Amino acid sequence: MSMRDSSVRRKIDLAIIAYLSVCLGIAFSIVLPSLQPFILSQPSDSPSGLNGSPTMYSLVVAIFSVGEFFGAILLAGFDRKVSIATLFRVSSFIGLIGSAIYALSSHVAMAIVGRFLTGLWAGALNALIRAYITQSTNRDNISQLMVIVAFFITMSMTVGPVFGGLFSQTAAGDGMFRFDAYRGPGWILSVLCCIAILVLFFFKETPDFHQSEGKQLIQRDCDIEPEKNSLWVTNGASSWAILLTLATFFIFSLGWSIVETMATPILRDSYGMNVAQTSNIFLIAGAANLATFIALFLIKKFTSRMNDRFQCIVALVCCIASSIILMDWQSLSFDECNAWSCNSSSAFCNQSSTICEMQPLCVWNQNGLYGVCADCLPLCQNPSLLLNIVQMYVGFIFMNIGFPAGRVGAGAFYSQILQGTKSGFMQGIIVASGSAARITAPLIAVVLYEAVTRHTYVLMSCLLAIFLACFCAQIAFYKKLGDQIGVNVKQSQNYEVH
Repeated sequence: MSMRDSSVRRKIDLAIIAYLSVCLGIAFSIVLPSLQPFILSQPSDSPSGLNGSPTMYSLVVAIFSVGEFFGAILLAGFDRKVSIATLFRVSSFIGLIGSAIYALSSHVAMAIVGRFLTGLWAGALNALIRAYITQSTNRDNISQLMVIVAFFITMSMTVGPVFGGLFSQTAAGDGMFRFDAYRGPGWILSVLCCIAILVLFFFKETPDFHQSEGKQLIQRDCDIEPEKNSLWVTNGASSWAILLTLATFFIFSLGWSIVETMATPILRDSYGMNVAQTSNIFLIAGAANLATFIALFLIKKFTSRMNDRFQCIVALVCCIASSIILMDWQSLSFDECNAWSCNSSSAFCNQSSTICEMQPLCVWNQNGLYGVCADCLPLCQNPSLLLNIVQMYVGFIFMNIGFPAGRVGAGAFYSQILQGTKSGFMQGIIVASGSAARITAPLIAVVLYEAVTRHTYVLMSCLLAIFLACFCAQIAFYKKLGDQIGVNVKQSQNYEVH
């Protein structure tokens, strides 16, 4: 095979990886706007309603992450037996079945099965993309490719709900074969899976060139001898380094998931914001994620000053700052609201005072700005309330800078340790750790939030302690972690391609 042919094939492979990354992001988010009404609506209210309970709705939401957890570990681990292209096609077929079952759901149980299978597909896809980059890419390019993949995933996660909403006013067909706002996302995912299965026939797993002479970094058959029949592949690196990196990845995912979980109830309960208003903060979060990926790509493209370990440390600083800022990110409590009393039939307020001189009746603002008394808000704004809102947004933005930077940094360093090996199972572990964080974060957030009169001090103090411990560990082992890269690289480089 000539260098030119391999270069063309490599570009085709990377284009397919980009498409699969888009599919992965859309699979995460496309059903979110319609999932709750789909499960909870009665058939009399909507032809597609499944008449489920809130408990069943929670199960449908959680089962996706459970499927992702098992898909990442079980399916990706077969890369030592069959090609990654085959595993991509198998997982996409599972995604096709799961998406179709979800779209055809006549009972909540079918929706649960459909979302579980879709989660299996997403977990396997995520791990296999990482495994392909790890075993076929020059070590110096791994980090840059990870940033690009993360950008495509985040971008598609951001536009996924919008993509699903395009069909909110569309209704066609009847019964289970109906295409509407509730079942449409399942059909869309089915089409995306079909396209993925077709384009994957052009996927050749072509390695990257790392020298002008045309030599390639091919280490697929150059694992350390004792590890050839083992799923736990370290490529010569110490297990403690791998475990520390996995813990760091988990902590970034856990912190972000906790803040994301608490954002909606606090915005609703403490600021009186409705669903449309709370969505703004998640749009800001998505923009912060995308801006972070663009900045990382430019830094890695034009300078080599920020390695992945240092990137993790910078990300931890951002997360620590976020935890401190969000230590008290609540507004007026219901007890304090009496000081902001107002008359629902009158908007008269004493402008010389900071409180409304009306009967002690608090009417939460359901339509307007920040959730103080609805009638008095325009004339009696508390300056500290606006400061709380600014504080909350700044803290949320810091978290959504630290999380993507740290997650990509830890993932890229993990891949550099394993670079050149058949590491599907190992990549499955790191993806599964992120899934585990998303599964456990809501439970941790609710328990710690309810522990002290619905306040965020305990929750954010615990999160701050976790980030500080991780920061200290990264600083203490910074040099030793750097020594783990390429421990066994000399015995598996520069193989000619015939």
